[in-house]
This record gives sequence, C-alpha cells and structure tokens, in this order.
Amino acid sequence: MAVTRTLTPIVNKPSTSDLDNFETEADGLFDNELPTLVDDLNVVISQINSTETNINTKEASATSAALASIAAGNFQGIWTNQTTIAGQSWLFNGVIYRVVIAGNTSPLVSPENWASIAATSDELIALIQDNKDYIDAYIATNALNKGTNTQDPNLATDEYIFTQHANCPNSSFWHIRTQFYTTQSNSSNRAQIAIEHISGGNSPRIYIRNYYANTSTWNAWIRCDNVIATSAEITTGTDTSKQVTPAALKASFGSLMAALALTDVGEYAYLCHATANTAIVAGSNYAGSALRYAGSGETSITGGASGNTVVNSGTAPSGTWQARGTMLATSGFYGMSLFKKIAN
Repeated sequence: MAVTRTLTPIVNKPSTSDLDNFETEADGLFDNELPTLVDDLNVVISQINSTETNINTKEASATSAALASIAAGNFQGIWTNQTTIAGQSWLFNGVIYRVVIAGNTSPLVSPENWASIAATSDELIALIQDNKDYIDAYIATNALNKGTNTQDPNLATDEYIFTQHANCPNSSFWHIRTQFYTTQSNSSNRAQIAIEHISGGNSPRIYIRNYYANTSTWNAWIRCDNVIATSAEITTGTDTSKQVTPAALKASFGSLMAALALTDVGEYAYLCHATANTAIVAGSNYAGSALRYAGSGETSITGGASGNTVVNSGTAPSGTWQARGTMLATSGFYGMSLFKKIAN
C-alpha cells in the first residue's frame, strides 16, 4: 500500500513582531491547524506501517514459494525411518522439512539435520499436486500400448507395444516392454521382455532378450517361464527351453535307458557257454555273444555227468560278463556258471 496522505501546510504563524494579529493567528494555529496536522501524521504513519506489512508479507511469500519450489522438486513423501539425502524434503508430523544433513533419524531426534519449510504451505501443496498430476498422467499414458499391432519389435521406440510379428518369440500376439539405455531409439542399447497374449486358463509364455548397440545385434529370445518337460520330451531330448523335475526325470529313466539300449552294469545271471565242451573259468571275461541264458528247468550248475544236463536253449545277452565260478564241461555238455555284467 502506498502513502497517499499529505500534510496540510501551516498558514497561521503567530509572531511577537505582529502583536495586532498575534492572538488571532495563535488561535487559528492551536485550534485548527495543529489538530489537522496531527490527523495527517496519524494517517501517514498508518499507511507507512501498512506498506511495511505488505512488503514483509510479500517477502515471506516469495521466500516460502522459493523454498516450496525447491522442496517440491525433491519431495519424497512421508518420513518414517528412511535414510535421507541432503536436499530432499519430507513430510513429518504435519510439517515439511528439508534435509540439511543426511541421516536416518527424525527431526525430533536430530533437529540439526532438518530445516522446517512450512506447515501446510499452500504453495508447496500446489507444487506437489502439480507433480503428482504429471506423474499420474505419465503412468496412465505409458500403461497403454503404442502403435499398430503388427509392428516390428526390433524397431520399437515406445516403452510398451502389443504386436504380432515375425520378430516376436512366435506367431502369437505379444505384450512387449522395452527398456532403453541413454537414448530412447531403435539403435541404442536396450532390453525387452515379452509376455504372450493367450486365452484364459492357459499359462502365457515369457521371453527376454537384449540388443547390443556395438554390434547392432539382437540376442535370441530366451524363454524364462516355469514350463516343465514331459517324460517323453526328456527321452527325446530335443527341447532346449523347458525345465526338468526329479519326478519327470525318474519317470523317463526307463524309456531313456531303452532308447540308449542300456542295461544295468553289475547285474548277475546264470549263463551257459554257447559252445559245448568249453570250460568256464572264474575271473575270466566273456563276450555276451559267446554266452546264452540257460534253458528253463535246470536245477544244477555242476553240469557234466554229475548233474542234470545243461541245455543251450536261451538267447545271448549283450555286453561283457565276468565268470564268478569255474565249470569244467565234459564231452557233449555245456558248462553253466554265475556271471556278473561288467560292461554294456
């Protein structure tokens, strides 16, 4: 507020050199002009005080707005027990504080670490609300896919696309998020995560990959969802992306052994020599093709004239076998002994 009141000039000036008018001028001075001057002075003083108040208010408002602007730019939210960084601002017990010295104690415990900015500052609240509105709008905008649903993910510059393209993990539709390093462009270092768009009740597949700018190369999509291989897939052994559980591995073990034509090393069996009159010597190794599973009905492993006849009526086992006992075969008989398989 400006000072608008002016002081009324003094007209009556009683003087002893003018005795004829002295009394009249003195009455005019004291009865009229001095009271008017006092009124003028009171108004001027009041206006000066109002001006000072306005100046102080505007200065405080400017200071508050400046502090509010600084605080809003670094506003972190409500402080509970977080570790602070100098320059941040926090709301604590209804008061907004700026961090002067980093720490993890409250303004009550370490007041030297904090500088009070304002309690329910209108400017600060407005600035914080503006930032919040901007953030909310950003989130709302970036939660929606951009571009067509046939675009090439290799060239995507939007954070989120929904597309079906040959450069997707497969021919399905995919939700693809791209994270950029330094520059948001289709030539910068970046990484993508793709989630399959699939009907309800089915588990979507998830893939990841990255682009290396130095070689201008996309790495292959790598599947990372929790998909378990079946026993048949384990036996076939061609899938490179699925996981294997102990239960599935156990279930597939038999068919896997069969597929690899393996039998258990260390098994025992009673076997005859395929050639009559051939002795079996304990500790010696024999090819399976030289042996036969004994025919049914044999009750003795002594052979020869001292026991029942050993008949060479079985099939040849695979692998290599070691005789665990000695059998001397007499003319016309096939020796039989206990063997242990030592190699497939």
